[in-house]
Amino acid sequence: MAFSGGATRDLPWPKAHGDLQNTGQGIGPPARGTVEWTFRAGHQIHGGAVVGRDGVVYIGAWDKRFYAIEPRRGKALWSFRAPGCFETPAALAPDGTVYAGTVNITDLTGVYMLEKALVLNTQWDPDQLYAIDGRNGKKRWSRWYSVVGLTVAPELGMVLFGHDPSLLVALDMHSGHKKWSLVIDRDGSVTGTPAVDANGTAYVSGRPRDLSHVWVLAVDSLKGRTLWRIRLESYLASSPVVGPAGVIYVSTRDDIFALDAKTGQQRWSSGYGGGGITPAVGHDGTVYAGLQGLTALDGRTGRPSWTFRQPVTSSIVIAGDGTVYFGTIRDGGNHPQDYGLCALDHRSGREKWFVDNVPVGGSLAIGGDGKVYGLCRGLLYAFG
Repeated sequence: MAFSGGATRDLPWPKAHGDLQNTGQGIGPPARGTVEWTFRAGHQIHGGAVVGRDGVVYIGAWDKRFYAIEPRRGKALWSFRAPGCFETPAALAPDGTVYAGTVNITDLTGVYMLEKALVLNTQWDPDQLYAIDGRNGKKRWSRWYSVVGLTVAPELGMVLFGHDPSLLVALDMHSGHKKWSLVIDRDGSVTGTPAVDANGTAYVSGRPRDLSHVWVLAVDSLKGRTLWRIRLESYLASSPVVGPAGVIYVSTRDDIFALDAKTGQQRWSSGYGGGGITPAVGHDGTVYAGLQGLTALDGRTGRPSWTFRQPVTSSIVIAGDGTVYFGTIRDGGNHPQDYGLCALDHRSGREKWFVDNVPVGGSLAIGGDGKVYGLCRGLLYAFG
């Protein structure tokens, strides 16, 4: 049985990294490079936004509320209150259900390190996964899980995520009942958002607690059975990305890898440090990745076509016309105006525009109207 993997295409940005394959591709027109509005919750926002087909933006915050925000002016339509803090990006289903996980942070005096979900001097307790009606903010169900990397696969009828410390879990998306769970590492955890290909195979990354290496796993998502597993020598790995022609792309701290989707065997490595930032893959198969600079790579061979030599401070996303967006730092970062959101022409790597004085980080999203959503100083920014 084959799956199209495209049941969420009608949703502009249903999860972290966009589609089921984690390609970072949006469907909207290119943005112009202006700040349209900002949204401030009762406490800082650390998880990226997701966007429904009606343009409504969904995001959670450390004020223990999950918000639905109208896209024109950035005003809250409703908020859902939970016992724990909303920490990571949510995921959307075609029927409008929003899935969001909380973590019970009992002391907010610690130091938060963006992208690594690490809090120092702070007590963390496993909390809940909520299914929320996207129209009115009413709870449909909840389950006790500590959620890492949410993916909704509608054609499989499941919500897929990592559960700290050592499980990959699949729940029925309608009832919340467990379909299966798989021990992925008895001394490790999932670190990225699962990707799902057209055959229903799920790909997930993670690492052991001693940070000695990372691994990438392919799983039969119908049976919860491991198909293959490979080890990469690094302590940091991105979410896997499903590219065309049966290739999986993963970024580690020091390299970018292309793996065979059927076997996990390496097809190529680029030699460019990926920084563990999830690559984006364009409609033509070009891979955009990097940390100290953004490089466009031929998805078949790994050969570079251009490099934009400025650091990458956020996820990498792609507009409907191919424009590439990411957070960056100009001229050494000595002044506030050096930090901002950058847009590049995907063919040449030339800068199209730069919004300064906005130190964007975390997970970007693109709405159906072309707006780019990013996090800065604990606020949600909408760039038009």
